[in-house]
Amino acid sequence: MAVVAGNEVAERIRRQTVHLPRRIENTVYYRSIAEGKGTQEIYLALLEKMWAFLNGFESRVRDRREWDGLGFDFSERSKLDRLEADLRHFGRHPVRSNGIELPLDGASFGFICGYLYVIESLTMIGQNQFRILSRKIGIQSNQGGAFLSSYGDRAGWMFRQLQEFMDRVASLHHGAAADMVDGATDAYHRLEAWLKA
Repeated sequence: MAVVAGNEVAERIRRQTVHLPRRIENTVYYRSIAEGKGTQEIYLALLEKMWAFLNGFESRVRDRREWDGLGFDFSERSKLDRLEADLRHFGRHPVRSNGIELPLDGASFGFICGYLYVIESLTMIGQNQFRILSRKIGIQSNQGGAFLSSYGDRAGWMFRQLQEFMDRVASLHHGAAADMVDGATDAYHRLEAWLKA
């Protein structure tokens, strides 16, 4: 099998999951916000859902040695603190037992990178949602909007950095690119099901 390089991994994921991001965007939370109908209650429900999903992800992968071994600062990508700050801003607190089970224990590192790709893709969508909700319900990056505004002006740069990292992983580990596609596909399906539950 030829080595996949030069952002080809991200392009491969995009080609093979082309319809899946739209399904996330069509869930009631994302669609309501995009259409300008997002209320504070819809936003808080989205934050709680995302906290449970990301807790299920981050708690299982943050200590993987591959992050440091490949020079990738996973802690910079963590979203849980941002979500918790947003929920506290509105007087809510995540229930620690509400993390959902994801099939990541024992998963290949490529599979985990596929999940991270989906999460970081949502960060790009979040930039637009942040602009809409800042007008609609008055959130700011430090007042209830830390999750959606995540990287601020650095969002595009952070996504490109992830793509380069994924290419590096694919070049070092046989089968990692296919595992990334599988991980991204699984993440999209599980997140859609969770947002519809």
